[in-house]
Amino acid sequence: KGLSNRWLDHVQYNVPDGYAIGSHYGYREPADQERKGMVSTSCSAIGLLCRMYLGARKEDPGLQAGVRAVAKRGPGSQLYFNYYGAMLMYQADGPDGELWKIWNAKMRDYLVKSQVKDGKDKGSWYFRGGHASSKGGRLYATAMAAMTLEVYYRYMPIYQKGNVEKDDFPLE
Repeated sequence: KGLSNRWLDHVQYNVPDGYAIGSHYGYREPADQERKGMVSTSCSAIGLLCRMYLGARKEDPGLQAGVRAVAKRGPGSQLYFNYYGAMLMYQADGPDGELWKIWNAKMRDYLVKSQVKDGKDKGSWYFRGGHASSKGGRLYATAMAAMTLEVYYRYMPIYQKGNVEKDDFPLE
C-alpha cells in the first residue's frame, strides 16, 4: 500500500456498531476519535473521496456505507461539509444517480434561498454560528457556497465509464 492509503487506514474509524470498515473518518488516530467524538461527516466525506481518488472500487462496502451516511445527513449550513459532501455524492453517484439528484436538489435550493438578495452584500452568503463562517467570514462563506454549486462543472465523475483505466492511479 502506498503512503496515502496507509494514512487513510490510520484515520479511518472502525466503528463496532455495524458500520462497514472504511466508512467513517476523523481528524487523527482512531483512539482519539473514539474518546473525543472527533469522527465527523465532513472528515468522512473527505476520507471517502480520497479513497475514491486512490482507486477504491464503487462497490466497496465501506465506500457505499460511508456515502449513505453522508447522504443521510444531507446538506445544510456547514459549508465545509456541503462542499466535500457534494463532491463525494457527485463522484459516487453522479451525474444520473438518485442519491446525487436528491442531494443536489436540496443543496442547490438551500444555497439559492440563503444567498443575500439585496443591499451591499447582495449575492453573498454568510451563516451565523457556523464554525468555519465565524472564522472565515462572508468571503469564505461565499467562496465555499459558489464552489459547492460548481462541483459538477469542474470535475468529471470518477466512475463514469471510460474515465479511468483499471490501473491508472499515479498517486500510488
